[in-house]
Amino acid sequence: MLINQPNWPTIQQRFQAFWACELLDRPIIQVTAPRREAHPTVKVYLQEEDQWGNPPALLASILECMDATYYAGDAYPVWMPNLGPTTFSAFLGCPLHLEGYTSWQEPILDSLAGEPVWDEANPAWQATLTLTREIAAAAQGRFIVGISDIGMGGDVLCHLRGNEEFCTDLFDAPEDVARWLTWIREQWFRCYEALCAVLPAGNGTQGWMPAWSPARTYPLQNDCGAILSAASYAAHLLPDTAAFAARLDHAIFHLDGPEMTQHIDLLLDIPSLRAIQWTPGTNKPPASQCLPMLQKIQAAGKGLFLYIEPWEVEPLLENLRPEGVILHTWTTTPDEADAVVGRVEAFGR
Repeated sequence: MLINQPNWPTIQQRFQAFWACELLDRPIIQVTAPRREAHPTVKVYLQEEDQWGNPPALLASILECMDATYYAGDAYPVWMPNLGPTTFSAFLGCPLHLEGYTSWQEPILDSLAGEPVWDEANPAWQATLTLTREIAAAAQGRFIVGISDIGMGGDVLCHLRGNEEFCTDLFDAPEDVARWLTWIREQWFRCYEALCAVLPAGNGTQGWMPAWSPARTYPLQNDCGAILSAASYAAHLLPDTAAFAARLDHAIFHLDGPEMTQHIDLLLDIPSLRAIQWTPGTNKPPASQCLPMLQKIQAAGKGLFLYIEPWEVEPLLENLRPEGVILHTWTTTPDEADAVVGRVEAFGR
C-alpha cells in the first residue's frame, strides 16, 4: 500500500480511463493537505549540491514529507529527481546554476553547425540517473518514482544557444535546427528508457506532473513556442512534438501561458497526443475562466489536466464533460481536502 493512500488500485483504474478519455466513476480529483501543523518539506534544496550525493539522507527526507501529507481523492505520494527545468541541455554540457527551488543554465554553442556530442559521464546526467536508481530501490510499494524534468527539443536548443540565437537559427540555419532536433529526440529516448529501466516493478511512469500511466508517458512541452509565430512553430517544432508523441503510449502536452494558445489547433491535430495540461500563467485568469478553450480541447477528443483552486470545481465541472478530466488542488486541512473530493463526486456517474 502506498504511504497514506489505501485506494491506489482504484486510482490506477481511473487513470487508465482518463487516458482513454473515458470515465470510471467520477473525474479524477487530487487534493493534498498537511496532516499536522508542522509540515516538513523534502530537504532537496537545489543550491546544496552535495545533498544529491547522499541518497539515504534524501530518502529519509522524502519519507518524512510523505508521512506528513494527507492524500485525498486520487492524490498519491510521488517523488522525482529534479535539477531544475529542461535538464537535458545540462546533460549536453550547459553549466547548471542551482538556485533555491529551481535552476538556470548558460548557453554553450556559438552555432548549430557542429555535430552533437553525448558524454555518458556528464555530472548532471549521472546525478539524475543515480538518484533515480537509488531512490527507486527503496520505493517499491511505498511511493511512485517519476521521471525527471528533462525537457525536449526546442527548449533544449534555447538553452544551448540562447533564445534570440535560436530564433535566428530558425531563419538562417533551419537544416541545422532540424538535424539537432532529430538527434536530441533520439538521445532523449535513450535517456528516458535508461531512467524507466531502474524504476520499481509496477511503478508505471509519470513526469513532473502527477498524471500516472501504466505504460509510457511524459509531459511534452516547448515553452519557447511563446516567442514563435504559429507558422514558425508549425514548420520547425510541430513535427518534433508529433514524433515525440508517437513514441509514447500516453503523451500529454504542457501548454504554458496565453502566448502558447496560438498553437492549440496545431497541437490538437496530433493524433497520438492524448491530453493537454493547461497552465494559465502568472496573474492571468484561472482555468475556470478559460472554458471556451477547454471545451475545444475536449471536443477534439483530448483529456484535460488542470491545476485549480478549490472553488473552481463547480464552475469547471458544470461546463466540461467529466470524461478525461484531472483536477489537482490543495487545502490546509484533511477535512477540507475530503470536502473537495465530495464535491467532485457529485459529478460522477
